[in-house]
Amino acid sequence: YGGILRAGMQADPVGLDPHITNATSTRNMLENVYDTLVMFDSELKIVPSLAESWTVSDDALTWTFNLREGVTFHNGEPLEASDVAFSINRIGDPAVASPRSDDFAVVESIETPDASTVVLNLTEPYSPLLSKLAHTLNVIVSEDVVAEHGDLQEVVIGTGPFRFVEYLPQTRMVLERNEDFWG
Repeated sequence: YGGILRAGMQADPVGLDPHITNATSTRNMLENVYDTLVMFDSELKIVPSLAESWTVSDDALTWTFNLREGVTFHNGEPLEASDVAFSINRIGDPAVASPRSDDFAVVESIETPDASTVVLNLTEPYSPLLSKLAHTLNVIVSEDVVAEHGDLQEVVIGTGPFRFVEYLPQTRMVLERNEDFWG
């Protein structure tokens, strides 16, 4: 741990908003800055990430996720259930035009009974739900940051292991270790 890693990229990111791109060059950077609700481990099993546990109803229509305690965004704001609901709704919002908007088309509603619980109510059972939540660009963003800036093309604030420092097109992108990373 420690030191400096320099990595060459074959192409610049295609924008910095994780919800509106599918570009590999963008994903390679953003997956180090943002986190997903669940993730794949080295054996491609779904494991906890921002959600430390979850349950599903017998009819597979209600999924309840319990968020990890003490997670903060890089600006110091705590991760809350409302950020998760906002992120999933944002991906499906036609005005955002996410290329993955269909990933959550079966989500009828999202409830946030408290700051650490997210309940997804589906219109029908959907077996790929966890894999869609683990997709490296279906990340959880701060609702407050989007409200303040309008979008995420100029600001990159996640909960991941690295903080965004700067981006100079066709020159460099700098990330630094997030000392407050939950993982």
